[in-house]
Amino acid sequence: MSDKTDTHTLGDYLAEIGDYERAQYYYDEPIEQDLNEHEKGVMFNNLGWLHEHKASYTLALENYKQSLKIQHEQKKEYPLDYAATLNNMGMVYYAKHDPETALNYFRQSLSEKRRMAEPPHDSIGITLNNIGLTYQWMGDFEKALKNYTEALKSQKEKLPENHPSLTTTYSNIGTTFYQLGKTDEALEAYDNALQICNNILFPDHPCIARINVQIGRVFETIGHEYIPAISHYKQALDIQLARLPKDHPDIAATYVRLGSVACLRGNYQSAIENYTLALDIYSSNLIQNYPNSAVAYNDMGLVHENEGNYAQALEAYKKAKDSFLKTYPSTHHMLRTVYENLGRVENVNDPNFRCYNGAGGNAPNTYSVEAGKQITFHADSDLYHIGVLNVYMAKAPGKAIDFDGAGQVWFKIYEITAHADPTGKNGPTYPATALTSVTFTIPKNVPTGEYLVRIEHIALHNAQQHGGAQFYIACAQIAVINGGNGTPGPLVSIPGVYTGHEPGIIFNPYWPIPTSYTQPGPTISADTMMRSNVWMIDKLEYYLTKDLEATSEEIDYLKRLCTLKTNTRSDPRKRLGARLPSIIIDDFLYHGDLGHARNMNLLNELAIKHIISVCDIQLDKEIIDNFNVLWINIDDTLSVDIRKHFDRTNQFLLNCKEKGEKVLVHCQMGISRSSSIVLAYLIKFHHENLVDAYDHLLNRRHIAAPNFGFFLQLIRYEKALNSDKTDNKDSIPIKSPQTLLISPATASNGPENNEGNS
Repeated sequence: MSDKTDTHTLGDYLAEIGDYERAQYYYDEPIEQDLNEHEKGVMFNNLGWLHEHKASYTLALENYKQSLKIQHEQKKEYPLDYAATLNNMGMVYYAKHDPETALNYFRQSLSEKRRMAEPPHDSIGITLNNIGLTYQWMGDFEKALKNYTEALKSQKEKLPENHPSLTTTYSNIGTTFYQLGKTDEALEAYDNALQICNNILFPDHPCIARINVQIGRVFETIGHEYIPAISHYKQALDIQLARLPKDHPDIAATYVRLGSVACLRGNYQSAIENYTLALDIYSSNLIQNYPNSAVAYNDMGLVHENEGNYAQALEAYKKAKDSFLKTYPSTHHMLRTVYENLGRVENVNDPNFRCYNGAGGNAPNTYSVEAGKQITFHADSDLYHIGVLNVYMAKAPGKAIDFDGAGQVWFKIYEITAHADPTGKNGPTYPATALTSVTFTIPKNVPTGEYLVRIEHIALHNAQQHGGAQFYIACAQIAVINGGNGTPGPLVSIPGVYTGHEPGIIFNPYWPIPTSYTQPGPTISADTMMRSNVWMIDKLEYYLTKDLEATSEEIDYLKRLCTLKTNTRSDPRKRLGARLPSIIIDDFLYHGDLGHARNMNLLNELAIKHIISVCDIQLDKEIIDNFNVLWINIDDTLSVDIRKHFDRTNQFLLNCKEKGEKVLVHCQMGISRSSSIVLAYLIKFHHENLVDAYDHLLNRRHIAAPNFGFFLQLIRYEKALNSDKTDNKDSIPIKSPQTLLISPATASNGPENNEGNS
């Protein structure tokens, strides 16, 4: 929203009714006359405002800068004029996709206005609106809504109920609610804006057109209300074609919306025609990379994909990505859809299902990694949809860069599955959801050589029928060094590993509430899986003794613990508890995974008030704000020192116990890191030895399995406790150490440490 000063001229009137061409004539004419400096500053500001609304941003900046130069000298006498032009400069930089510069000008303007004893009318409301608009563009909707709400409060105190500025604020609030998914609130705000416009403006004013587009978009989103959406879009387009320059971005934006509805209705030819009209306008506009051009390219890609023209779809998606990246930061939420479209495969027999790379070949680089070490895949965008994850490897006969992965050569090494509640009381949890990176171990005994590594995220949000599951796929080339002599298997072909009819691919995650989930694909290769069993200890004994300095006595103790785990695998009575947080100590200690910790409804239902998060992924702000959280940020690797946290976590748990309040301990999968924390508490306060503690834990949570490095530290922790008991029969209570308690006041401080390699 721009500030126009209060000099009332015929040019002002014509501009307000949308007649920009004639308005410019009346603005230009006075400049040629003998005006004083103040009047010149006003006219340059108004000319800038006019060019801004015609999307002539270079000319707008030139005039605003002329105005600002004059007004700076007269700031004490005319403070509002100076503040108004600062605001308008911010608006142009906003339009030029420079949000940081825009915010700088808006904040200067707001500061100048607040210095005034009595700022007139809606001056402060205008700039608050613009600050909100910039935050909204940056994807920070909560800050945007806060500024809009403050603006609306200020405006209602100072303005008549039908003032045009209220229209803009209601419209901005509606758009923010729309982006937050609150469609009812969005429609209510837009309706308030439209009522004011209808009361004070001509029926064909561009403001009415913009609000019609916004209302149409909400109808397009909810319940397939395409007919009212089209009606609002066409009303808007009629006004825009009559009142705006033919290359105005608002016209292009309306063509994009009409194309979107045509695509949703299956009228692909009409969709392409509308997108083409929009792109013609964007390409001729002074702002070549206007963000909506990216929307048009993305939507055109969807049309080509629906028609089976995959090469054209890929080309359009790439143009959308390039256009977005020129106008938005790489982390912007708007890029998520484009990245998803670039990487999505829905047909399990599609050639791209193996290693999605479109028309390109393999990546140019092959990365070396030692067997037994971890590698991390980083996503362009987070794994937004609910779903599960699989990781496969395939050994190349020679160089991985020359290997296409054809044939029965793939074996699974890692998975993140869904956890369903067998009682049907709660919906499934999906620990793979919202991850921005995935870290896993290259199996220790995989033979030396070059491999393709393939990661797939199976999105299940639309998987109720065949072809509804969406696969997001990426591959990398690695050279495994210092490998073993294993024979990985079972081997599968990709495509070929799935038919698309598996129960884990055709899956309704909503209703009726699922009580089980079957992970698609083969089992994890038995010859590569890091199982907690005696065989694996024998294989790793050299590493355990050399790198972790394990004694023969400790190795024997490890084998005894692994015997407990092996027996638990074979006892079906001990296989319960993995789908919900496991109750380790009644009415007190729960043990679960990241999905449980993110499930606000589940936490409240169980009356959990405290969380120990032993994970390299921070919990959502909503959880941090509502629960007492202790975050221990560590990786799940054998070399990480988890023992140094035991006193801290034990004290935290003891405090919860003394208060009579429930606590959840979790890591990503609820297997290794969190199990180590729970075991440290059990051997400290509930059991004489680690064997009894682990037996108790396995009876409550059958998947509990600290990695061997953590087990060694637990063995040594137990030994130290026993030594303390011998040396000091009168035990001393643990002093409360410095803890990392994440609360609204301290959440930004981050974790205390970040150990391990990824």
